Amino acid sequence: VADEAIEDKDEQKELFSLWICQVETFFTTKFFPAFEYEKVLRDKIEEIKKQDAELAELRKIQAEELRKLIAEKEVEEVRRREAALLEEKAKAKRQASKKGTYWEKVRSWRGLLLKKEEPQREPSPKKRGPEGSRT
Repeated sequence: VADEAIEDKDEQKELFSLWICQVETFFTTKFFPAFEYEKVLRDKIEEIKKQDAELAELRKIQAEELRKLIAEKEVEEVRRREAALLEEKAKAKRQASKKGTYWEKVRSWRGLLLKKEEPQREPSPKKRGPEGSRT
């Protein structure tokens, strides 16, 4: 009976040793590499999040610069249009003043022409009444 008890204990020790060996094998070949890989993935995810945040900040800066550039271009366009409008008004004013002087010249020439063209009338004999002709 003692031999059987010793054999049972030896068998239990062997089974326990086998189980420990299998657990150790599981942890060393499966669990730990998976855990290490998970750590690596977490680090990569964190790094990617940082890069995304940096890119988002960069995009925000670029969008702000683009907005400023567009605003500057719009201001330049407004100034250019205003300058063109002022130039057009000045040109119209110059033309109007030239037209005014042109028409003034035309009027003065016309007045001279009318004076020259006026037929010189000979004084018409005055009509005399019944006393008419005394000759």
